[in-house]
Amino acid sequence: MALAERDGQLDFLRRLLADTAEGRGRVAMVTGPVASGKTELLHVFGENARAAGALLLTATGTRAERNMPLGLLRQLLRGAALAPEPLARVLALLDEGQATATRTEPDNEVTERVQARIAHDLADTLLALSQDSMLVLSIDDVDHADVASVRVLVDLTRRQRAHRVLVLFTELTGAAPAHPAFRTELLRQPHFRRIRLTPLSVRGVAEMLAQELPGAVHLAADCHELTGGNPLLVRALVEDQHSALTPGGLSVGEAFSQAVLACLHRSNPSLLRAAQGIAVLGDTETEPLAGLLELPPQTVSQAVDTLLGAGLARRGGFRHPAVGAAVLADLSAADRAELHLRAAHRLHLAGEPPAPIAEHLLAAGRISGQWAVQVLWSAGEHALTEDRVEYAVECLELAHRSSTDDQNRATIRMMLVGLARRANPAVVARHLAELTEALRKGTLNTRDALTSVRCLLLHGRNDEAAEALNQLSATVGQTDRQTALELAVTREWMYSMHPPLLSRLPEAELTPEAISLGAVRDPRLQTGLALRRVIADGPEETAIMDAEQVLQGSRLSEKTFDALVSALMVLYFADRLDKALPWADALLAESAERNAPGWHAMFASARAAMALRQGDLPGAELHARAALRHTTPHTWGVAVGGPLGSLIVALTEMGKLAEAEELLNLPTPDAMLESTFGLQYLSARGRCHLAADRLYAALGDFRLCGELMAEWGMDRPSFVPWRSDAAEVLIRLGKQHEARALLEEQLAMDCGGRPRIRGVALRLLASISEPHRRTQLLTEAVELSRAGGDRLQLARALGELSRAQLDADSTQARMTLRRAWHLARECQASPLCEELVPGQAGVEAEVPPAPVEVDADRMTALSDAEQRVAALAAQGHTNRQIASKLCITISTVEQHLTRVYKKLNVTRRADLPAGLHSPDAAVSA
Repeated sequence: MALAERDGQLDFLRRLLADTAEGRGRVAMVTGPVASGKTELLHVFGENARAAGALLLTATGTRAERNMPLGLLRQLLRGAALAPEPLARVLALLDEGQATATRTEPDNEVTERVQARIAHDLADTLLALSQDSMLVLSIDDVDHADVASVRVLVDLTRRQRAHRVLVLFTELTGAAPAHPAFRTELLRQPHFRRIRLTPLSVRGVAEMLAQELPGAVHLAADCHELTGGNPLLVRALVEDQHSALTPGGLSVGEAFSQAVLACLHRSNPSLLRAAQGIAVLGDTETEPLAGLLELPPQTVSQAVDTLLGAGLARRGGFRHPAVGAAVLADLSAADRAELHLRAAHRLHLAGEPPAPIAEHLLAAGRISGQWAVQVLWSAGEHALTEDRVEYAVECLELAHRSSTDDQNRATIRMMLVGLARRANPAVVARHLAELTEALRKGTLNTRDALTSVRCLLLHGRNDEAAEALNQLSATVGQTDRQTALELAVTREWMYSMHPPLLSRLPEAELTPEAISLGAVRDPRLQTGLALRRVIADGPEETAIMDAEQVLQGSRLSEKTFDALVSALMVLYFADRLDKALPWADALLAESAERNAPGWHAMFASARAAMALRQGDLPGAELHARAALRHTTPHTWGVAVGGPLGSLIVALTEMGKLAEAEELLNLPTPDAMLESTFGLQYLSARGRCHLAADRLYAALGDFRLCGELMAEWGMDRPSFVPWRSDAAEVLIRLGKQHEARALLEEQLAMDCGGRPRIRGVALRLLASISEPHRRTQLLTEAVELSRAGGDRLQLARALGELSRAQLDADSTQARMTLRRAWHLARECQASPLCEELVPGQAGVEAEVPPAPVEVDADRMTALSDAEQRVAALAAQGHTNRQIASKLCITISTVEQHLTRVYKKLNVTRRADLPAGLHSPDAAVSA
């Protein structure tokens, strides 16, 4: 060992050797923590002793030979090269000593005399060896020596002082002495010396690194911090650096783990046991360790001190996680689980919170007892408040596997379903079989049973859902208020999602007052009722306020997710995208930030539908693809009709017909057509067929929508305006009479609260009306489309209006056409751009003319009144229409326009910039 920090100890031993050579026998004990270099010091000194002409006899105490009488003496004498006669005498003594020590029924007095004689004779034999040459006895790990050998060594050390004998022992510090009488005897001897080895300093570690890995000397401080200066661990780290894949920082690998185990297995069992306890508890406190390991506190305290001295641990835990990992990996799975279970039980009895107890239960991988199920349940619920979804799933799955209570298992299963919808919707299908079985057995409470029904419906398992509903009808009799509330929640959900099975849902008495109170308390019912009202009766302000209240007052969680989605749908069907979009974007961002791909997919689907309703085709494509990317079409179940339908429509309107038609080939659940998601898909497929001139296929899809909606009692144009879609096909087929009937029917159903739907119907009606009525109908359609906020429909209406205006006023027609084309281009609706101005679908059109560039400073020079007039004029309104909308005279309009032309440096209405916006939202395009 060529280390400066060990040279002092080696020099001291050399001086003892010199004393021995002069006939002054010496005894020395080298003590130090485990793997501190004691064995290596003995080895280096032994080479020195041989070089000095000494006879070197070596032995190592081992745990395996500790119960083998005189085993250590046999090791020593093996290297003595005795002559035949002395050898025979020694072997006879060893055999006699072993036989005496192992006698089953010894006479204590006789045995003691015999063993004393044998020890004396063996010591004589050793002392006799020093007559011809100096004798050095090197005994490593004397604390593992057998008792009979220790007796010989005691006799020897008492008598060696006048002989040329040097006896050198090593012993582990920190642990209780294995042979206390032997240590006491040594301490009484005046020729006894102790040599204490301490861990290496940072300088010593640096010296080792310089010798064995010069390029890593700069890591000396880190290495010392990790090993505490334990030479064996330092050397192991050197080996790990040699095999490290990525040079740079300190690499901790297999060699280090093996060195840790070598340190522990070379020591007494209590040291290994203490290390196992620290690996489980993560602490070095004596009392908890003693309780866990069922060892005396003094034994544990000594073992911990030894671990601290060996550089494996510091107060509070191991120096590096790799130490604990190596210790746990060395345990059998059964022993490891037993320790963790014992730790969990002690923490539970001490009243600790669920989280640390659950850690041990999860590490054990198995539990027993209802208390453990409740702990895991509570820990899982708490983890969800911190968005630790994977950890919550681990807790709940172990609780589910271990619970013996069917009702608890079913409830926990429902929690796992909720988590799967949030984190990985593909997993939901795995739970359906057990949920179905729980429904059959009746082990679910009403809320969970109804939630299970909804899961079955979403995954297209309608027969099982129907069976469950029939069973609920048979079992739900006189309902309490909570059960009635759950039935009401499910009824509203099924109305907007799965109306075909609504009649199977059990009836429950719920007074309007109870519903009102329940709605305030339960956002699911509040939004469900609001969504029904909006679909059936139009954009009612109370419903909109209810939706906003839920959005403002509910934090996104498993319990509020459905209500928040429904609240967004209320605003969507009410055509209040100004309110819906900020909430949708906020929920999208939050679900992404909280790593909830299932939630994100559903919000992205809603956002895609909103983008379509605005005429934002690129946005619709983006959000629909995101919804389908986060979860596969199979994972969506029947709900895939939502994002898939939005994507098909967006691609179709953008002229990406081939891509849209590819999506039609994707397999979808048969049960999708028994849900409202199927209506969205049918409508989208019909639009794709229409764009591809498959007119009868398109008409079939639109009419099927109408038949299903009529059958389900929800035939409202606000949901799917199938009549105007079908009328568009009939017009192209030349069946104007049938088309007119459908359009007039839709206009009669819509009560003016939905300008967008009415605007589409009027635009189509204008195309089959007399020329003198056409301009009037299209002008109203433009106003309604603008109010509805759908830029694509506004572009279509303006395009039709420009054609109607052409005969009467070519200048006005060109302005209207220009506005239509620019709107269509903003929407990236290439087919419509081509229809409006052939050959100019993808480039800036020359006809209608490009807008005149206007300096920004000139724009800001306009007053608010001038901006209002200019914005309407740029959108194609006549002076009379502008006067009517702004409640001013035509003369005032003309005066404002004159000032506008002068300030913007333009000469006519057609040169007004297309990007002009009114300061009032009410008149913006």
